[in-house]
Amino acid sequence: MKKIILFFIPFLYFLFSFTTSIHATDIYYRAKVTKILEDKTITIQDTKQRYQKIELKIIDSKLKDQPNIVLENGLVLVNNQNYYNIDDWLYLSQTTNENSGNISYQIADYDRGQAIFLLFIIFVVLVLLVSSWHGFKSLLSMLVSFLVIFLFILPNIYHGANPYLIVSLGIIFIIPTTFYLSHGLNRKTTSAIIGTIISLFSAILLSLIFINLAKLSGASSEESGFLLSLKPGLFNFKSLLLSGIIVGVLGVIDDITISQSAVVAQLKLSNPKNKINFSQEMSFGKDHSSSVINTLVLVYAGASLPLLLLFTDSHLPFGQLISFEPIAEEIIRTLIGSIALIIAVPITTLIATKIIKD
Repeated sequence: MKKIILFFIPFLYFLFSFTTSIHATDIYYRAKVTKILEDKTITIQDTKQRYQKIELKIIDSKLKDQPNIVLENGLVLVNNQNYYNIDDWLYLSQTTNENSGNISYQIADYDRGQAIFLLFIIFVVLVLLVSSWHGFKSLLSMLVSFLVIFLFILPNIYHGANPYLIVSLGIIFIIPTTFYLSHGLNRKTTSAIIGTIISLFSAILLSLIFINLAKLSGASSEESGFLLSLKPGLFNFKSLLLSGIIVGVLGVIDDITISQSAVVAQLKLSNPKNKINFSQEMSFGKDHSSSVINTLVLVYAGASLPLLLLFTDSHLPFGQLISFEPIAEEIIRTLIGSIALIIAVPITTLIATKIIKD
């Protein structure tokens, strides 16, 4: 383990030497609802809506001595209007008037950090209880991926760097580091790494071909619209689409490649005198790839469920329906991921049978 860490320290320094940070321009403070001063129904544009006047206490240390703030909620007709209760935790955005210097506050959103932190603790405890030391190494691998994505890939793309280059550099670091951390420095892991890289190259090639063939712009989502309004002309949305596909494919390929390598290694360990049979190993891979592909389809469908619901009652022809860019983008994303998974099984099995010989 020490050798692995020492080996990657120079590359880690090189990787993060390119890192730039995203600086937030808005000021946010955590606050707690202390009182509900009014809670009634009012009429806005002939529509009845619930109205609240609430009192909040800012918790952040910088403003802890400031008097409680009173805000009104429900004065504008909006979809999915939030209404608050005593002891709710919120985030307030602070706005300063450039002319008068007056400071005002608006409710930005709920503070969901506590719920997320609790769920994360449950996740970590279960991982450690079920997988013990192996689980701990997997958590370290997850941390590495998280740091590379949020401290290297996203900030550099945000500041206009080439997504192809940045994602490639990030993946070059993520694959060997996380694989060796999780599964050890051995032939089984090396086989999985080679199989993963080859499968990713096939996904990159397919993405380049079919993003252009299908005339996808990558700018069909609401998030892309926000980025376009935030920094017009800075982002290449086709590159972002490709990069997102590749990162997503990596997230599912690593499971099947390490599993296939592990099967080859385990069968060789249980029968050291027998020659490893490629056909025998592929029988395990067929079942695994089938289940993973189904999982991949369900994951993408679940993530796009609100979008898919928009077209449920559509009377358009099927060909026209799937040609809408948001739908076409998800279909192509799913198919490329599935193809990469299918390719990963025989390639990884073949590589493992050649590398794991004794």
